[in-house]
Amino acid sequence: MIGISLAVSKCSLYKGSKFQDSLEHKDFEDYITFPVLRSPAPKIMFTDYAPAVFRNIRYLYGIDDSEYMLSLGPEQLQGNLLLGNLSSLYMRVSEGKSGSLFFTSHDGYYMVKTIPNNEKNTLLRMLPQYYDYIKANPNTLLMRLCGLHSIDNQAIIVMLNVFISTKEINEIYDLKGSTLGRSNPNGSVKKDLDWKKKIALPKDIKDELLKQIENDAMFLQQSSICDYSLLIGIHHASDDPDQSELHNDVFSESENQTQQMNASVELSKRAPKRVPFYTTEDGGTRILDENGQKGNDIIFFGIIDYLTDYGLNKKLERFFKSVATDANQLSVAPPDQYAKRFCEFMKTLFL
Repeated sequence: MIGISLAVSKCSLYKGSKFQDSLEHKDFEDYITFPVLRSPAPKIMFTDYAPAVFRNIRYLYGIDDSEYMLSLGPEQLQGNLLLGNLSSLYMRVSEGKSGSLFFTSHDGYYMVKTIPNNEKNTLLRMLPQYYDYIKANPNTLLMRLCGLHSIDNQAIIVMLNVFISTKEINEIYDLKGSTLGRSNPNGSVKKDLDWKKKIALPKDIKDELLKQIENDAMFLQQSSICDYSLLIGIHHASDDPDQSELHNDVFSESENQTQQMNASVELSKRAPKRVPFYTTEDGGTRILDENGQKGNDIIFFGIIDYLTDYGLNKKLERFFKSVATDANQLSVAPPDQYAKRFCEFMKTLFL
């Protein structure tokens, strides 16, 4: 957290505090390394990757530097320690095969996740195309990345929480469009085989949503990415303990993603400059009731875990698993097949 705050300050001094209309090739390869703790020895080194690029990305999301540092900086950490509030230190290890660590900011607005170096390298490789894509597609469902860093040799990413809302999330699904091993009925995050419903949305919203999912999948296909998921959260108004209370204290996790706790976000003060059409109802979209009218239940969306490159390791994984299992049931697939299957499955979710 301290390193992130220092990195933002250094970028402000080095690049200025305003949005840069034109970035150079070197901006995508730039990095700054500095010590965050000089003692005890050895020094702990912090690296900030492509600081000017991520500054621009945060600007597109309406994130001010001071606000970003307030959520993730050392002042908040120290203040919570003095008050005996450990929420800003909350950490959990992924129960999935990634073994990643997740941290949340004190306000639940940001998530920090450890990632392997191959995912860091994938993000750096695709960063110019990713930057151009999110600029041109303000409604993208791709989870919003705010920074890429490393502490010594451990890479971390900072992301906006998919479930930024004052509403409690009562159901969470991690959906890929595959079937093998895709069930977790007793877990906090359910999977493809656990999805037993159809969600009714206004036709214009449904059509636009599916089109955006198709565009996002096409971009990921062109970037040689596979194994991503659509993260869905559902708020049931019938479960509200108090409709007037603004709170969101759900903590949950998918295989590689999903964490939120003790969030109470003043959305009106922190709204992004470009609000995606599917986040206009307290961070999500209202589900139609049995009469075809907008009800009080809300659904939330985000595409997560999109840093898996379809390289040699994934090709070998698919080859060996397909010896004993129908390849069509496997999660891992070539990017074109994965994107097609992903989009076809998403069409089955909605009325």
